[in-house]
Amino acid sequence: MESYIDIHSHILPGIDDGPRDMEGSLAMLRTAADNRIGTIICTPHYKEGKTETPPEKIDGLIHALEARMADEGLNIKLCGGTELFFTETALAALEKGQAKTLAASDFVLAEFVPWVTWEALQEGLFSLKGSGYRPILAHAERYECLIKGREERNRVHILRDYDILIQINAEAVMEKGKFTKYLLKNELADFVATDAHSNRRRGPYLLACGAYLSKKYGMEYAGRLLYGNARDILANIGRA
Repeated sequence: MESYIDIHSHILPGIDDGPRDMEGSLAMLRTAADNRIGTIICTPHYKEGKTETPPEKIDGLIHALEARMADEGLNIKLCGGTELFFTETALAALEKGQAKTLAASDFVLAEFVPWVTWEALQEGLFSLKGSGYRPILAHAERYECLIKGREERNRVHILRDYDILIQINAEAVMEKGKFTKYLLKNELADFVATDAHSNRRRGPYLLACGAYLSKKYGMEYAGRLLYGNARDILANIGRA
């Protein structure tokens, strides 16, 4: 099996709620290497008025980490991005270059508050889509408007019909909740990522998750979730 591509990670030091310093980032990278992660898209939060890390700072931190990784012999490719908290100004932040797409592609990792309404979720994702981006809904297992019951779960099919991509966290997969199992059983999820913030419980752990996905849902689908679909991001395939 190929090395994994983690499209959602808060591994950069000192800019959001991830590691405080470079040593914390390096510790996470060592764990990532042990978990067969070969590429990480670094996605610090972008939220207007709270966390607005300039793209050039993200790029600078990536370069600094790459230098430290070279000293340690860590062979992990790092790419830039943001986890975009959707507000009425989020689209403008992308257009102005204040927030980053994933790996300089057309793909955007978008998050919402867990209690977002179905109407607001659609409006936000469809506005990104209508502006030429490929929206990826971050940690889809968190949104009440999707997970409450059968009617809500069926809404995921509507999102997929409009080519909205779905990311779920590895931690949620291993917890085996009803909603994540529904997504995986019906092949509605497109990406499994770590959403890592530290080396604690929600860390850069994909090895056990990859083994579980392969055994439960088949190696072909596990491969798409863990690296196959992510290659499209790195190649910027599927421009909207």
